[in-house]
Amino acid sequence: VVHMAEELFSEGKAALESGDLPAALSKLTEAIEANSSEALYRSTRAQVNSAMEKHEDALADAIAALELDSKNGTGLLQKGIAFFNLEKYEDARAVFEEGIASENPDLSNSFKTWKRKCDAELDMEKQEEENGGGTEGPVIGIGSVEEKEEPVQLQAASPKIRYDWYQTEQHVIITIMIKNMTKDDVQVHFTERTVSVAARLPSGSDYSLELDLQHSVQTQRCVTKVVATKIELKMPKVEAARWTSLEGEPQIAKIKQIPAPGFAAAAAAPNYSPQLEQAALPPLMREDEFYFPEIDP
Repeated sequence: VVHMAEELFSEGKAALESGDLPAALSKLTEAIEANSSEALYRSTRAQVNSAMEKHEDALADAIAALELDSKNGTGLLQKGIAFFNLEKYEDARAVFEEGIASENPDLSNSFKTWKRKCDAELDMEKQEEENGGGTEGPVIGIGSVEEKEEPVQLQAASPKIRYDWYQTEQHVIITIMIKNMTKDDVQVHFTERTVSVAARLPSGSDYSLELDLQHSVQTQRCVTKVVATKIELKMPKVEAARWTSLEGEPQIAKIKQIPAPGFAAAAAAPNYSPQLEQAALPPLMREDEFYFPEIDP
């Protein structure tokens, strides 16, 4: 039975790496049914549930993983990510602070990145409260990028909108931190080396973002996802190589190829300026968008 569970887990993990989330969920569920005492199975299924926007299920799996193994770093990370995706930012930050305190060398950067994302969300909530519930005002996250609109005469200064980006072996994902948008409010145009975003904000202001990408993307396979808390742009890479920055001239000589099989490498790939997952990955399906947090070996 244990051997069968290990095989099912391997098949589930392979499906996750390839982006086949339904197959990954099915195989991991079978593995858990065959061996319910393995914390890694639960924490990995939490990852899949998070990627499929089943955040309550992801939280339940993460908690179950920690009950089986209190030192399961991936379970702790997934617990925090689930809280974050449920917009329970205070709870999420407390979990990530616990992860940072654990000094897990493999997951330390992930815990710190997600804590910064929580800090940014909580800062945004505080500013919205100070502005009487509005969405305008500067939102500055550690390691984030700001896009400023040019002020228009006789009008209030346009809001600053924070956006993040990260990458996996196959994709580059941009997250624009605008809340309460609908698909009708957003227009996105992709070319091989550019991205153009135009949006009408809930406040009535117009927002635009123009990016000249460092490398080429597969235009026909680009995906835009609008959810309550953000806009996500997922762009398949033409070449499976590490980008050194989101914009700028190609730096082929400096690009490091991301080795197969890919999941461990993809785990280290997210560069937040940040989930995923989203990708675990910041996720955004749900097509197959998700963050790729690091996994305990």
